[in-house]
Amino acid sequence: KAKYMDGLDGGFWQFGDDSKPEVGMTYFAGTFVRHPLALAAAHRILLHIKEIGQAGYDRLNQLTDSMAAQINELCERSEAPIFFASFGSLFKIQFHQELPYGELLFAALRKRGVHIWDHRPCLLTLSHTQEHVETVVQAFGESLRELQEAGFIPGNAETLSEFEFSALAKSNTPPRPEAKIGKDRDGQPGWFVMDRDNPGMYIQVGVPDVN
Repeated sequence: KAKYMDGLDGGFWQFGDDSKPEVGMTYFAGTFVRHPLALAAAHRILLHIKEIGQAGYDRLNQLTDSMAAQINELCERSEAPIFFASFGSLFKIQFHQELPYGELLFAALRKRGVHIWDHRPCLLTLSHTQEHVETVVQAFGESLRELQEAGFIPGNAETLSEFEFSALAKSNTPPRPEAKIGKDRDGQPGWFVMDRDNPGMYIQVGVPDVN
């Protein structure tokens, strides 16, 4: 609305003639923040978010949780000092210890069509699907096995030698859309949903296939 925007752009004026800002402007800076194309894109994104509602974000977060759980299972299985840290749709590859050749993991992923900027946080988006997660899990598993076999990353590559990484991703579709992977009292992985009758508590609704 003009009454809000005037404080940022000074009201109607245009470059090249005698017109000038009609009101005092508040300093406001950023990359492309006033560009018409960026504003149009932001407006469309907000409309899309309104259309998909919370259900869209629940699906997105579940995809990220599932991907992180599957890759962490591969790292634990092969005793690799690596893990996927995640929160919502945000995730990042982390190392438990300094790895002199750790950068090769990102190169190996790129060789398999998965670009993750070295040591940078990443995000899944609303456009990503279960098939994309399967691709990432497959690429990560193959990359980890290759680097462990070559001695660049410590661990036990033999545990991954006959492992079907894509099958792991396919088998870990949640039994309910809102279910997330956690661990039971015995430390075993399971699918859990919030207990609506007991805030802060969870109910197990299934077991992921990690064999």
